[in-house]
Amino acid sequence: METHERDAALNAPTVKVMTVDDHAVFRDVAREVVQATMGFEHVGDATSGEEALALAAALDPDLVLIDVCMAGIDGLETA
Repeated sequence: METHERDAALNAPTVKVMTVDDHAVFRDVAREVVQATMGFEHVGDATSGEEALALAAALDPDLVLIDVCMAGIDGLETA
């Protein structure tokens, strides 16, 4: 990456990401990938649709990675 591209990337707004999945392994991997990606910040995890709605209201994420197949309120209904 050239210097001006790196400087632009460092000054770019950070995308706040929240993950929602009932499987801890997916949440852990998604968190690691987001944290390793420049310009993205992992702001929270939820384990259900119900929890996701409350957490999203509190954290105001820009992007939510959500599992569509969960017990209770699924990802599609949550979105």
